[in-house]
Amino acid sequence: MTQKANLRVRFGVLACISFVGLGWLISNSLRPIQSKKDTNRENLQRAAVKEGSGMAKDPITPEEILNMLRKAKARGMYMRGELPLEGPKAQRLADVLYQNLIDERTQRALNNAIADEYSALGSQSLLLKREQNGWDKKRDRLLATHLEGREWGALFFGELQCPHPEPYQPEDDINLAIERDRQRFQSAIPDFPMLGRNWDSYTDVWYRPEEITSLRDECLEVQSSAKDPRSLNAVGKLISACDEALKSKLGLLLASE
Repeated sequence: MTQKANLRVRFGVLACISFVGLGWLISNSLRPIQSKKDTNRENLQRAAVKEGSGMAKDPITPEEILNMLRKAKARGMYMRGELPLEGPKAQRLADVLYQNLIDERTQRALNNAIADEYSALGSQSLLLKREQNGWDKKRDRLLATHLEGREWGALFFGELQCPHPEPYQPEDDINLAIERDRQRFQSAIPDFPMLGRNWDSYTDVWYRPEEITSLRDECLEVQSSAKDPRSLNAVGKLISACDEALKSKLGLLLASE
């Protein structure tokens, strides 16, 4: 497995963990499961949330994926279906989940190579929350909208002219390559530090309650000159989310899907 493939896995894991894991925290149930493959993937995502805050170390091998599932089950986490955690079946399950993550990231790279220059895959749900982690049933809520990938791309790659990630080479250090992309992206828009925090469409972004006004001001500035309807949709959604956050005195989480 090359470093490039490992990088794809890291991003893929974060993407699938963030979306389904947050859904579990909200309602302790997820979207209807359509297949055994989806059920197993859901269990992995639940396990990642159960492991704690933000995945300090992402699973990048089949064995790490399997260990995550084992730890979560040992702690009493509910899992759907009959999930094998030992023996050949468990190893096959981990291999399949691992390959799914690689395939997802590879497909994203291929699509970006052939799509228009402002495209981006994925999307981000908008959630109002008291704290970044956990879920306050009385106050936290999921907004009935999300930032679509094409809107994200039009805003950042189009309107703000942020650079696309550089191609990764087999000899690249994964962590250094990721950090390099983040710095290049954010340095392209120094006047928009709040928006610059959202440097990848597959990243979760947290804005504390006291940061919402700054984020809203940046979006208003972009809105005043934006021409692309997709960019206008993106900042419009963010401004509306900021308005709701300010009224509720909550923070805003952009949760990668």
